[in-house]
Amino acid sequence: MHDASRLVPPTGAVTRELILNGDAAVQWIGSLGWAVAPLSSRFQLVADLIRTDTFAIGRIWHTPAAFSYTADGDASNCMFHAVVGIEGTQTVTSETDQVELGPGQMHVQSFSEALGITAQEPAARLLFVSQWSDLQDSEGRAPLPRSGLFGSSNAHKEIFSSAAHAALNSLTTVDGAGFHRVRAGLDHLFAGVLADDAPVRAKRSRGAGSTDMGRAGRGLPPSLLRRASQQIEARASDVTFDAGRLARDLGVSTASLYRAYEDSNLTPASQLRRVRTRLARDLLEAPGEFGDVDTQNLKRIAAAAGFGSVRAMRRALDGLSDSESEARPDISEEEPGIARTER
Repeated sequence: MHDASRLVPPTGAVTRELILNGDAAVQWIGSLGWAVAPLSSRFQLVADLIRTDTFAIGRIWHTPAAFSYTADGDASNCMFHAVVGIEGTQTVTSETDQVELGPGQMHVQSFSEALGITAQEPAARLLFVSQWSDLQDSEGRAPLPRSGLFGSSNAHKEIFSSAAHAALNSLTTVDGAGFHRVRAGLDHLFAGVLADDAPVRAKRSRGAGSTDMGRAGRGLPPSLLRRASQQIEARASDVTFDAGRLARDLGVSTASLYRAYEDSNLTPASQLRRVRTRLARDLLEAPGEFGDVDTQNLKRIAAAAGFGSVRAMRRALDGLSDSESEARPDISEEEPGIARTER
């Protein structure tokens, strides 16, 4: 059992590569002022957080869940939330509207308003909290407070997001001599997002299921994503191989591995599932090696493709998402994927 009080992130602290499961994850989210209702049988999160009294920047990956924030009486209109999608589709509900937040999109609203974020699939996002007044430039000018959805083609948002990821990946501390300048820099970059929401270019497309994931995760060695993809391709047929074992074999933490995928539309677990599904399809379309495709040979094909059972293979071939599979206890136990590491 976790002692939840030891997991509460104090004001003026940095939390990196936090991995929590179940009640400990729910309690940690609660310590930040949010409530969470898991939407799958196993709830897990991976998080990084830099936090002070009036400023916070964080990154969180989690299994399907509904998050809700309700402002208390002390919440100020002087502060705001910004949520930037990294992975998965997330439904953002405010007091005035409801929008679908995709990777690269950003939603902004006042800290004094209620906010809900729901993801029916594993999802990741970047969070930013600051004060409107801190967005002023050297001449005291600040963009007008703006709320709502900002598109993925906003060039200034991309610059801000890159800087935010770099800060979370760095060894900065809130009591370091240069932290106030880092914070001011992020505030000024965010002000640029608010100042210009004009479309600049279309979002870059990526082929579904491709193992060429484009740019590596920001701030991480460029080869990590390529090495992970190569390992998945080479070892997908091993039913005991999962994201946790992949991270150990690569010599990185599970959080660092998932962070390497933040610039793609996949996670290590979903990429592994796609490769296994492709293997199964190839074997089923060329059954000569296994003879007639009867029950016994289906078991052999499932095992050869890395699935723990014929049922797990059928779920994957039917195109069910990872979250739908996780919602079924007999499937989630049979097919490894998301790491189960606890701290």
